[in-house]
Amino acid sequence: MSWPAPHCLAEPARTAGFSSERNAYFGDLHVHTMYSFDAFIFGTTSSPDDAYEFARGGSITHPAGFEMQLQVPLDFYGVTDHAFYIGVLREMANPDSEISTHPIAAGMSDLGGALETELNALMDNWLKEEVLYREALRLGLDQEEYSIVVESQ
Repeated sequence: MSWPAPHCLAEPARTAGFSSERNAYFGDLHVHTMYSFDAFIFGTTSSPDDAYEFARGGSITHPAGFEMQLQVPLDFYGVTDHAFYIGVLREMANPDSEISTHPIAAGMSDLGGALETELNALMDNWLKEEVLYREALRLGLDQEEYSIVVESQ
C-alpha cells in the first residue's frame, strides 16, 4: 500500500524568476509605531495596522507631515514595539485620559505641535538644498559656484 506524500513535502508553487540557488528578499524587522515611547516622542502617529499597510505598498504619513509610499511592497516586515511603557506616553498626551492629569504627564499634549513645526522646517530646508544641488549638477557647476548659488538663496 502506498501513502500519499504529506502536504508539507509537496512541491510549493514558484513565482516567476524563482531560483533555487539565489533569491534576495527585502524587508524590515525593526519597526516602531505610536505605541513605542521613542517613536511617539518623535511624532509617529501610525498604528501597527498602518505600518503593515505601508509594507504592503500603501501610503503613510511621515511625522514631518508628508506622504510616503514604497515603490515596491516589502517581502517581510515586523512591528517590534517596545513592551516598556507601551502606549503610556500616547495616553499621557491624550487630554481625555485619566493619566494625562498626573503631574508626570505635564507637557505631553504639546509634543506634536512644536516638534512637527521643527521637523517641517528641517524638511523644507533640506528639500530646498536638494533642489539647488540637483540644479547645480544639471548646469555643471563646480563646488565653488554651487556655494555661491546656495548663499544667494
